[in-house]
Formats: sequence, structure tokens, C-alpha cells
Amino acid sequence: MKEDKFVAKNVDKWHKLEEYNAILTKKGVNGLDAAEIKDFAGLYRNVSHHLSYARTYFEGSNIVAYLNQLIGASHNYIFTREEKGLTGFKSYLTKGFPLAIRENRKFIYSAFIIFMAGLLFGLACVLTMPEYSDFFFPGINASDLNLNPTGDDSWAYAFLSSFIMVNNIRVSFLAFALGATAGLGTIYVLFYNGMVIGALTAVVVAGGASISRYLAMLLPHGFIELTAIFISGGAGLLIGKGLLIPGNMKRKDSMIKNAKQAAYLIPCIIMMLIVAGVIEGFFTPLAVSHLFKLIFAFLTLVLMILYYRFFLRRVKDQPEKRSLSDKY
Repeated sequence: MKEDKFVAKNVDKWHKLEEYNAILTKKGVNGLDAAEIKDFAGLYRNVSHHLSYARTYFEGSNIVAYLNQLIGASHNYIFTREEKGLTGFKSYLTKGFPLAIRENRKFIYSAFIIFMAGLLFGLACVLTMPEYSDFFFPGINASDLNLNPTGDDSWAYAFLSSFIMVNNIRVSFLAFALGATAGLGTIYVLFYNGMVIGALTAVVVAGGASISRYLAMLLPHGFIELTAIFISGGAGLLIGKGLLIPGNMKRKDSMIKNAKQAAYLIPCIIMMLIVAGVIEGFFTPLAVSHLFKLIFAFLTLVLMILYYRFFLRRVKDQPEKRSLSDKY
């Protein structure tokens, strides 16, 4: 597109953003109503893309300097409502994080599907060809497993429990970091580690070990850890999308933008892993009823769902509040 056509197509948006900047300079954020704040945030995003496009195709042009100044002025107001300290942390937990999950749910669902595909593949491989268990767990035979934490073979319980916890934490961070490989590393980590969990489940099933004991070992902290993995994987896929599909932005700018959006999820992922670790260390090893452990496990799942739905319902009609303080 030629520069004159580019200007003619978008100049009205630039002037509108200038008008909002003028109002914000005089009256602050309170000078705009909810609809205008949402429009302002949308214009900021669009004009940011225009700036990236102009830098790519009209380098050295006056339009680049103009848009850079316009975005610079708007940028200051995007962050004027950012909250600090405990208030900001509370806002993150009750507003920002649930909204971020909703906005990135397609990537999180994709991470879940990739992981489950690996799990089913690993499960099928070891069930149909038991010798493949040595590929995942060298020297561990199905007949060795007894998941009774108070019995003579409590070493097997401790081994499997610690293995799963350490593995899931490692997977969470790798799934995020490897988004920089255009998402290919994230896909590999999710699929392979799904395969590991599937193979482990097949070893337990083939060995005749108690399935209820296995699930009672895996699920009390597993629902939280696996959710953290899916969110981390979704964040990694979001980074990969920024690299592969930059749209009108430069590939580097697109990746940086998506990486910032993905990094917003990290604090809550860390908290989830800490909570799961506490459950793993203090609750899962208890010699209590397997049924009680399973009830506790599904309670953690229900609480996570209720947390998401409750706080999302409270803020779903005002997403623009987050766009000024958190999204950019």
C-alpha cells in the first residue's frame, strides 16, 4: 500500500486517538466513560499496528515520527490505572488472570489436546507392547509396582510421586520457554510428557496395581499441576503464534507483544505449582482412605472452575478496565 493511501485509510483513527489524548490530559481517565475507555484501548492497539507497518514500509517518513509520538502519548495513559502492591495483586487474581485465561483459552485448549494426544499414545503403546515401558522407565517392571505408601514397597509410591511432581514443574516452564521456537518445542514437550504420563498409567494397569491408589497418588495435586501445564503450554503456543503469524507487525514486534501477553500468566502458574507442591508434600503421602484423597482431588478441580467462573462473571462486562492496566 502506498503511503498516501495508508494515511487516507487510517487518519480518522489517528485524529480520534488525538482527541482522547487531549481529554485525558485535561481530565484524566475519569473524563472518559466505559465505552470511550474501551474505544481508546482499541484505538491504541490499532495505531500501534499502524506504527509497526509504517516502520516497515515507510521508514524515514514523517508519518513514522507522528505515529511514534501519538503512541508515546497514549502509552502513558494506558498505564495510569495500574495498581501496585497488595491492591494490584488482588486485582490480578480477581480480574486480570481470569480475563487472561478467557482471552487465551484457544491456546490453552490446544495445549490440553496436544498433551492428551501424547497421553493416549503412550498409554496405547505400553499396553499393546509392554517392552516399550523400558523406553520411559528403564529397569522398572510393571510387576514391581505397589502403590501402598505404608507397605513394604513404599519406595515405589515415593518414586512415582516425586517423579510426577518434578516432571510436571519442569514441563510447565519448558512449555512456556520453548514458545520461542515458533511453538514447535512447546508442542514436543507437551506431547512427549503426555506420553510419559500415559506410559506410567499403562505400567500401573499392566502390573495389576491398584488404580484407585494410583489415582489417589496422582490427582490430589495433579489437577492443579496439569492445569498449570496447560496454561504454560498455551502461553508457549501464543508466543509461537506471534513469531509465525505476525500480521501487519514486524515478526520481532509481534513476538515481543505476544510474549508480554503470555508472561502475564506466569505469576498465577507459579502459585498453582507452589500449592500443588504443598499438597504433594503434606497431603498426598498421608495414609488415609483413597476415597478421601479422590474426593479432595475433585474438590480442587471444582474450586478452580468456580474461581474462574465466579470472578470472570464479575468482570465480563468491564474488560476495558484491565486493558488500561494489564494487557499492554
